[in-house]
Amino acid sequence: MFIGNPKAIPWTASTPLRAAADGWSHLNIGKGDVVAWPTNLGWMMGPLLIYSTLLNGATMALYNGSPLGSGFAKFVQDAKVTMLGVVPSIVRAWKSTNCTAGLDWSSIGHFASTGEASGMDESLWLMGRAHYKPVIEICGGTEIGGGFIAGSLLQPQSLSAFSTAAMGCSLFILGEDGSPRWLDKLRRNYSWPGNSGWSDKEVINIKYGTADKKALEEFQTNICGG
Repeated sequence: MFIGNPKAIPWTASTPLRAAADGWSHLNIGKGDVVAWPTNLGWMMGPLLIYSTLLNGATMALYNGSPLGSGFAKFVQDAKVTMLGVVPSIVRAWKSTNCTAGLDWSSIGHFASTGEASGMDESLWLMGRAHYKPVIEICGGTEIGGGFIAGSLLQPQSLSAFSTAAMGCSLFILGEDGSPRWLDKLRRNYSWPGNSGWSDKEVINIKYGTADKKALEEFQTNICGG
């Protein structure tokens, strides 16, 4: 479990619907699934786990203890988890100790990763624990109760990358003066209920900086889903 101070972010009564929609549209959570995701209620992934699992008719697999060792890894096997959520630092711990050795994770249909930037090596290693099932990356925030950019099982995926804007979210490229620029800023505009931020538009920096038209086209194709 993770230790830290909770964020004082106001949510609305529709935030559970947003969380459930992310689980349904990007993680394919539904009836018959068993979902495990090491987290706590002080982080947005705690409520998101509850809402995205139960509102979609799936089952939560809850483990009392640290997710870093072989005990949790065996729990995933015994509970026949079908969707396992991770934070990349947990995957690195598993890889360094090889605590999943000899266990059968074949019930897992796919993984989900969020909370930190992931690396291709650790993502590939994780996929190998379950016969190379895909890892769906999600980036979002407590402020919106869900993601704004994510992967999708309906699209080809690359390791440690996103493939589309989250459902209900549009992405815009803007410069400092508000006019279009080549990847200076990424603006997200929410048209989804449950966004309780003080503004419906936020500007966030992305790693590309200025780039040429070809880079923008690659960004739109690979990150924004075309």
